Amino acid sequence: MKNKKIMISIFVLIFIFLAFPILAKEYEITNYDITLKLEPSGDYLITERITEL
Repeated sequence: MKNKKIMISIFVLIFIFLAFPILAKEYEITNYDITLKLEPSGDYLITERITEL
Protein backbone atom coordinates (compact mmCIF):
# COMPACT_ATOMS: atom_id res chain seq x y z
CA MET A 1 0.00 0.00 0.00
CA LYS A 2 2.80 2.40 0.92
CA ASN A 3 4.67 1.49 -2.28
CA LYS A 4 1.58 2.30 -4.34
CA LYS A 5 1.28 5.78 -2.77
CA ILE A 6 4.93 6.51 -3.47
CA MET A 7 4.59 5.44 -7.09
CA ILE A 8 1.47 7.58 -7.57
CA SER A 9 3.23 10.57 -5.96
CA ILE A 10 6.23 10.16 -8.26
CA PHE A 11 3.96 9.88 -11.31
CA VAL A 12 2.07 13.06 -10.32
CA LEU A 13 5.30 15.01 -9.77
CA ILE A 14 6.71 13.90 -13.13
CA PHE A 15 3.45 14.86 -14.85
CA ILE A 16 3.48 18.32 -13.24
CA PHE A 17 7.09 19.01 -14.26
CA LEU A 18 6.47 17.85 -17.82
CA ALA A 19 3.21 19.84 -18.16
CA PHE A 20 4.69 23.27 -17.28
CA PRO A 21 6.74 23.72 -20.48
CA ILE A 22 3.64 22.87 -22.52
CA LEU A 23 1.69 25.68 -20.84
CA ALA A 24 4.50 28.24 -21.22
CA LYS A 25 4.00 31.05 -23.71
CA GLU A 26 6.72 32.85 -25.61
CA TYR A 27 6.64 36.55 -26.36
CA GLU A 28 8.95 38.60 -28.56
CA ILE A 29 9.29 42.37 -28.81
CA THR A 30 9.75 43.19 -32.47
CA ASN A 31 9.30 46.98 -32.52
CA TYR A 32 10.75 49.03 -29.66
CA ASP A 33 11.55 52.76 -29.75
CA ILE A 34 13.13 54.77 -26.94
CA THR A 35 13.68 58.51 -26.68
CA LEU A 36 16.00 60.00 -24.07
CA LYS A 37 15.84 63.77 -23.49
CA LEU A 38 18.42 65.46 -21.28
CA GLU A 39 17.12 68.56 -19.50
CA PRO A 40 19.37 71.57 -18.67
CA SER A 41 18.88 70.82 -14.95
CA GLY A 42 20.55 67.41 -15.40
CA ASP A 43 17.31 65.45 -15.30
CA TYR A 44 16.40 63.17 -18.15
CA LEU A 45 13.08 62.04 -19.56
CA ILE A 46 12.69 58.62 -21.09
CA THR A 47 9.85 57.77 -23.45
CA GLU A 48 9.41 54.15 -24.46
CA ARG A 49 7.10 52.98 -27.21
CA ILE A 50 6.46 49.28 -27.76
CA THR A 51 4.15 48.30 -30.61
CA GLU A 52 2.91 44.92 -31.73
CA LEU A 53 3.21 43.82 -35.30
